[in-house]
Amino acid sequence: MKALQYYGKGNIKLEDIPEPSPGPDEVKINVAYAGICGTDYEEYLYGPLWIPEEPHPVTGYGLSKGPVVLGHELSGIVSGAGKNVTHVKEGDRVASYPIIYCGECDNCKRGDYYLCSNIACLGLHCNGGFEEQVVVPGKNVFILPDGLDLQDAAAAEPLGFSLNSGQCAGITIGDDVAVFGAGIIGLLYLQVARVRGARRVIMIARRKNRLDTALKLGADAVIDTDSENVTERIMELTGGKGVDIVMEATGSNKVVEQIFPIVRSGGRIALGGVFPGKAEVDLKQIVNAGRTIVGLVAHNPIHFQTALKMLADGRINVKPIITKAVDLENIIPEGFNDYLENKGKYVKLVAKI
Repeated sequence: MKALQYYGKGNIKLEDIPEPSPGPDEVKINVAYAGICGTDYEEYLYGPLWIPEEPHPVTGYGLSKGPVVLGHELSGIVSGAGKNVTHVKEGDRVASYPIIYCGECDNCKRGDYYLCSNIACLGLHCNGGFEEQVVVPGKNVFILPDGLDLQDAAAAEPLGFSLNSGQCAGITIGDDVAVFGAGIIGLLYLQVARVRGARRVIMIARRKNRLDTALKLGADAVIDTDSENVTERIMELTGGKGVDIVMEATGSNKVVEQIFPIVRSGGRIALGGVFPGKAEVDLKQIVNAGRTIVGLVAHNPIHFQTALKMLADGRINVKPIITKAVDLENIIPEGFNDYLENKGKYVKLVAKI
């Protein structure tokens, strides 16, 4: 079967590999769609970042033993299940929660599986969704609600992350929220803020097509960083007080430097980007103004299940965000190279398997 294998920085290959077989507690899925995440692009351009060199203690995967199949946002059809798996059967339409957790550490025992001390992730620490068939832990597999199509279901992972981010940031009724970045996470932050009762959501980005999409999805205002002063515009929109919450989805150190002047005293900042390097932060801007910062990296199964439900019932709309489905056989030239060379054309790409 065909699979996109990662060997290291700038080195991915579409190759034939053996079909996997599920163990007693595992499920085999015929992959239908797999979203191409910013993490996949980061690994391709700068990695290995998350992908381990030495075998992971939970999964046993590591580049020293061989390549890994990328892709952690996936949906498909069950094609096999181990003897201990009873909640799904062959033919079920499903999506897979990507976090593999030990269940034994203190964080897991508290229910914070995404903070597992031995955390692993599909497509990073073991084979993921950019292949025709994938084997995943049975506990990670959830049946799709009626009416949810397989392409939209592949967005459950970034939506689950966005739901956890909104919860941790404490977005509530009446808040003014600014979102930095209008990729899929930023555009989902926008909708999550709306669902949680935000009074006003302001999108800050630099690609017109993405800002236009934000307006279509309900943004109250957009700020183009190429042509507008962010601080001045935010103060104009908020009557000089600043926003209550900033949701960051860029991974840009330069953006972090712009956040503090636009957040009111006592406000909150949620950082959700993948930062490739260190940023200089004046801690007085946090302490003296009583601001709170929270960092987000993933989410729990309950967020994933809720994401599936919200996609199915229409509270969250990803159809304007998923701008292209790329066949697996074309994933390198179209899914990676063309996207990276022409980001202005796209918001979110998915691989059609």
